[in-house]
Amino acid sequence: MIQRLKRKEFRCPKCFHCSVFAHHYRTRRILGLPYESMEVYFEVELHRIYCPRCRALSVEVLPFLPHPKARITKALERTIIELRPEMTIRAISKYFHLDWRIVKACEKRYLKRKFKQIKLKHVKYIGIDEITIGHTEVGKPYYWTIVRDLDSGSVLHVDQGKDGNTFKDFLLRLRKSKEKTEVVAMDMGEGFYQLGKRKPSACTDRFQPFSRYQTDE
Repeated sequence: MIQRLKRKEFRCPKCFHCSVFAHHYRTRRILGLPYESMEVYFEVELHRIYCPRCRALSVEVLPFLPHPKARITKALERTIIELRPEMTIRAISKYFHLDWRIVKACEKRYLKRKFKQIKLKHVKYIGIDEITIGHTEVGKPYYWTIVRDLDSGSVLHVDQGKDGNTFKDFLLRLRKSKEKTEVVAMDMGEGFYQLGKRKPSACTDRFQPFSRYQTDE
């Protein structure tokens, strides 16, 4: 089912002035929530808008889209996010007849909004470790460092590498948040050790000092 949307009035996206010049330049078909067993599409004519008041030339903004280039509605994206804890990405894409990359992009935008600001003030126990994702062109491991709240399991910081420079932004955020961290659990890497020296208590597992002792010998 295709629903064609037509507008009689246009406003400037910048200053919201109503006396503008609108020129059609493209037609876009947008997928919405299904109606029973039927797929529902909205066909919209997009316009370029010139505002003589602020002299801005821009493309009109459709309020029911999650972002300007979206091919699905906000309602459908919200439904995808609600179903995600119960269904796999492939199952959702098959149910709504979407490319799996669209479903993945919806989840990434949601997570980015949700974790854009992570409060550090009440974090007491931090765990730090690195993971390896592939290798560089010269064959060296490709490291990413992850900092987590050991109470809630939340990821507090992710950055590329495992040296001291990896924590510069995170340490700045810690100082600004006036955190009350009591314990840092980590291995004995040089970058991690620099962070551990700032804390009242830093601990490692038994393997780390034993491994370091064998390496020194």
